[in-house]
Amino acid sequence: MIIYLSMRKYFKRKVELANNFSMVVHYTNSKQNALLDFQIGRELANQIFYRYLRLIIYNLVML
Repeated sequence: MIIYLSMRKYFKRKVELANNFSMVVHYTNSKQNALLDFQIGRELANQIFYRYLRLIIYNLVML
């Protein structure tokens, strides 16, 4: 859980610096569901989500 929280803070800070938006990550039943709480285009939302997903997978592999 500490890894997820640290990645969440890193990613949130990165997104806010780039776009002045915020991202909320919601955990339900040990599954990571990313909830984007801002109105953006679908293409940009997909790019952000998949970058975040790759970051999670990379950190899990490196454990």
